Amino acid sequence: MFRRGQWLTVATCLAASFYIGVAPIIYNDFWLQAKVGTLIAEQMRIPMTLLFPYTEIASETFNAHEWLASVLFHVALLIFGEHGLPILLGLLSALLFASAAALAYLRNGGRLDLALGCGLLAIWAENYRHWLRPELLSLLLMLWFWIAAECYLRSRNRWALAGAVLLTVAWTNCHGSFVLAPIIAGLYTASSVWQILRSRDKGTHAAHVLRDPASGLLTLVLLATLINPFGIHMHIFVLEFSTATYVREYVPEWNSIFDGRHSNARGFYIGMAIWAAVLIRMALDGLRGHLRITEALFFTAFSFLGFYSIRFLVYFGLVAAFVFSAPRPSLALPPGAVRAIVAAAALASLLLAILFGNAYKATPLTPPPNVKFTPGLVDALANPQLSGHVLNSVELGAELVYRAYPRLKPSVDSRIDSYGLDYLMYQHALLEDDALLREYVARYDVRYVLLDSVRFETFSRLSSWQRGEWHVLYKSSKEVLLVRHDLAPPVSGASR
Repeated sequence: MFRRGQWLTVATCLAASFYIGVAPIIYNDFWLQAKVGTLIAEQMRIPMTLLFPYTEIASETFNAHEWLASVLFHVALLIFGEHGLPILLGLLSALLFASAAALAYLRNGGRLDLALGCGLLAIWAENYRHWLRPELLSLLLMLWFWIAAECYLRSRNRWALAGAVLLTVAWTNCHGSFVLAPIIAGLYTASSVWQILRSRDKGTHAAHVLRDPASGLLTLVLLATLINPFGIHMHIFVLEFSTATYVREYVPEWNSIFDGRHSNARGFYIGMAIWAAVLIRMALDGLRGHLRITEALFFTAFSFLGFYSIRFLVYFGLVAAFVFSAPRPSLALPPGAVRAIVAAAALASLLLAILFGNAYKATPLTPPPNVKFTPGLVDALANPQLSGHVLNSVELGAELVYRAYPRLKPSVDSRIDSYGLDYLMYQHALLEDDALLREYVARYDVRYVLLDSVRFETFSRLSSWQRGEWHVLYKSSKEVLLVRHDLAPPVSGASR
């Protein structure tokens, strides 16, 4: 039974993890995925084409590798509504903390205070990317899979094995990081093989490897990743996209951590500090003869991922929870010292978040980002008289689909993996070339233009704008909605 001091520490950690997670919706991907989830729920089938645009590209293949996450986002909107989504983010942050702490608690033999500290490390590293995207769901599924795998390898409990397999299936249909499930199982298998090969019974190595539970887990997990609507093509897509040159050039979050553009991000320094702490911990374990092959393999693998791309820095917190919770002789600390340190760390992170914001400088009261539609634009787009084709900024396409499709159809949205770089560059070129723009408008009967303020600055230099070929329907400091001059404005212009 937990003592009062432990309950207070748990409450402080949960409060801190909840608060640093509460923030406005930062990424516009959510709105598109929620719309896809709505269509799946209504039609009971996954869209196999891009569907939303009005150009020929609408018939191209849609890489719906996150279809299950889309359905879950649709359900989240039904339960929480748009205004409740920041609260959902806070709850998911607390759940992530609890899951990482549970993994550590399982591994360290029931030392709660240490497990809570490991949970804090996990959410500190994750927080700079704590956005309502499929990636967040994948981190939870990854931790739950890890817990199930640990339970099975420790006890050979078939229910734990079944849980690991089912979680792999869910993970596969939620996010491309599902490839980490067989990698985790493979690391456990490699550790077991290493220990078997070091055993004295040289003549039965092969038999021991075949009977080893880690080998069975790896086999079943590999098979489970094939349970998805696209089969092996899901694996091919993930590997091709994650290594594509144009992705690393066009999407900053896929750049290496050595890219100088990330040097001013809080999350970068938090993640690297945690990685350095794990490295020091492992070095000390090695000097004292306590370093185990399992922790060494996991640390090496996840270090490679983190250095490969800045978006994978979140894994440093998870591997920290894994390494720090490894069984080892306890430090000679006074009773309650670890609990006091953890409680102080949780309280400090809560106070720092209140004063300065979380790892990406957001607070519960932070204004929505520039990619989020203003209330005035939402009202303007709700006008049923507005219908037809919209030439839009890439960043604004997702919420346009969510708010007004099929009455209004976008030229493009944020699914760069499906559109390809050439189409995206063509969309950008339309805003800089009058002749190209006029030909495009005539060919597709474009009625509206929806641009963020930066791209409107470029658009406003075109002669088609200066000659009055477009009129303002709505304008704010963040976005501009234009209508073609030969159409009677269905709503009056507004400014905010």
